[in-house]
Amino acid sequence: MDARKGKKSFSSNVDLYAISIWNSCLSRNDEIEVHPDLFVEHSVLAWKNLWFISVIFLCYLVTPFLQKIKKRLIIVILILIAVGDGLCYLSHVGGMTILYTSVYIIGYYFRNKEKEITEVNAVAIIILSLIIRLVSMKYLDGTVIYDCLLVYLTHTALAIGLFSLSRKIFDLKSRSSIDWFDDISYFVYITHYMFMVGPLRTMGLTSNLLLNTIITVTLSFFSATLLQRIYRTVIMENIK
Repeated sequence: MDARKGKKSFSSNVDLYAISIWNSCLSRNDEIEVHPDLFVEHSVLAWKNLWFISVIFLCYLVTPFLQKIKKRLIIVILILIAVGDGLCYLSHVGGMTILYTSVYIIGYYFRNKEKEITEVNAVAIIILSLIIRLVSMKYLDGTVIYDCLLVYLTHTALAIGLFSLSRKIFDLKSRSSIDWFDDISYFVYITHYMFMVGPLRTMGLTSNLLLNTIITVTLSFFSATLLQRIYRTVIMENIK
């Protein structure tokens, strides 16, 4: 990663973190408490949907090193999975932080390898992931090995299978819709929570669940678009 680009990306995420805090004040009535450790799950206790930002920061920090160890990524991934799952028995937060990071590294490893996965292999990965997930959920639900390992590995395998299959079936050269969803999804995730709970909650606005869902989704995308424009015109302009 180019150092200047990496610094800019990290700075923009710090600014997004600040925006997220402002947005979350509209989402909760709870007392706000900030934990000094930014790299743990639920480090900001009242902002339940924003814990993942700490993990994103951690992923940004490890990314420059991944290129240097690309020939040993598989070994690194296996070590992180083993350490993370073992640590979950002692500290759920610590173990999951390592496992979330390992999932990111798996994605980094497969970023240019999905073209090598055939349609048959992609379908096999999808089916196998679903079978493992459903069977393990039936017999292992509530255990550390299921909650801290199988859930995230099957999620990751399913994502790899679906993405690889979509590349084979659809023409992804025309990326306008994909790029739009990619750009807006982060902002939707930040803003949607205030319409799910708190004083601006719309999910209980009427007795019709479908109508409530449509209203909530519409408001989430509208507020996300507004937040995205503020971010681009105010923040990004200042860090160029």
